[in-house]
Amino acid sequence: MKEKNNTKYIVWMIIAMLFWGIAWTAGKVAAEHSNTQAAAFWRYGISFITIIPLVWYLKTPLKTDRIGFLYMFLAGALTSLFNYLFFTGLAHGDA
Repeated sequence: MKEKNNTKYIVWMIIAMLFWGIAWTAGKVAAEHSNTQAAAFWRYGISFITIIPLVWYLKTPLKTDRIGFLYMFLAGALTSLFNYLFFTGLAHGDA
C-alpha cells in the first residue's frame, strides 16, 4: 500500500513539473508579443475571472479582519513584483 501512494505522488509531481515548464514557455511567448505590464495584467486578470465561478460555487465568504487585509495586501504586492520581474526577465533572457 505504501508503494502505491509513493507512485501516485511521483506521477502528480511529474505532472506539476510539466505544467511549471509550460508556464515558463507560455510566459516567454507572452513576453515577446506584449509589454511586461500588459502580460502581467492579462495573466492575473484571466486567473481572477476564472476563479469567480469556483468561489461562487463553494460559497466561500470574502470577509477578513485587519491583519487578513494586511496579509492580502502584502501578498498582492509581492505577487505583482514577482509577476513583473518574471515577464521582464523573460523579455531579456531565455525561458
